[in-house]
Amino acid sequence: MPKLTKNRANQMLSDLVREIASEQTEVAKGGTPEQDRVMTKAEALARVIWDMALGWKEEEDLIRDGQVVGKRVKTYPPAQWAISLVYDRAEGKAAQAGDSGTTNPTVAERITDRTKNCLNKLAEAADDDVANRTVPPIRGIPRHPKREDAD
Repeated sequence: MPKLTKNRANQMLSDLVREIASEQTEVAKGGTPEQDRVMTKAEALARVIWDMALGWKEEEDLIRDGQVVGKRVKTYPPAQWAISLVYDRAEGKAAQAGDSGTTNPTVAERITDRTKNCLNKLAEAADDDVANRTVPPIRGIPRHPKREDAD
């Protein structure tokens, strides 16, 4: 069996996802059976993302002692990632390419690395100063002028 590289594995996964996305198995639930229609899984996924970009409400039953006593409506705010995704696609921006293995560091990573290098250089310089420092003898330290006059 040939060796499966990362790029080949990504390509195979992409092919399988496209194949599954084209399957016509999802049903859009309308108000009546006449309004139901078959759609692709890709369209169903796009509708879920669209709904998440708009925010949604969800009803849940309140149960007490095994009896339904009411309903509670949960409201979910729009998801930022979904808004960004829908907006980018609507504007025609291409989807981000997969990881090719050679990624350039982000600005934050470059700043972090640069700061770390600067701090290491400062620490090395401080170590060198301490190592090269000589302690002058006590008599060699000049005295305060007024004290010298007092002697």
